[in-house]
Amino acid sequence: MRQLLIDIPVDSPLAPGKVSHAQLTEKIKQALATLTKEDTPELEIRSVTQFHNGGTVIEMLTTKAASFLKDQCNKDSFLQALDPGAILKDRSYPVIIQFVPLTFDPSNQEQLHDLEQENKWEEQSITVARWVKPPAKQSSTQRVAHLIITLKDPMIANKGI
Repeated sequence: MRQLLIDIPVDSPLAPGKVSHAQLTEKIKQALATLTKEDTPELEIRSVTQFHNGGTVIEMLTTKAASFLKDQCNKDSFLQALDPGAILKDRSYPVIIQFVPLTFDPSNQEQLHDLEQENKWEEQSITVARWVKPPAKQSSTQRVAHLIITLKDPMIANKGI
């Protein structure tokens, strides 16, 4: 809940190998400082981890600070100050549902909406759905298969499990 995943482009001056960890952390702190207003929570960083693929995980000290940064207006301002090419990715939670009838179509938005309603999940909580085994590799006599759904909320994912 306190973590943010930022994708930094490879051509960015903040890309892996172009700046030290201390320089990246300082740049993030500077970008956070541009957001301070009267009602802004304390935006203190607990840790920064940068991966070789450009992904950077920022862990905030409080959940309130992370939620503040996930707000669209604040997110845009923060990314503009950090690196205009960077993207703040939403966290997702994959869940496997076993023995789903093959009559279910994971690409059909109406069926996904029905699945959300049947389980009393928030609307649009399923971001992606796909079969574990591709349909081309399924047996002609097969009637059920396992489905992977990706949810946007950890509480809904826990209910799904």
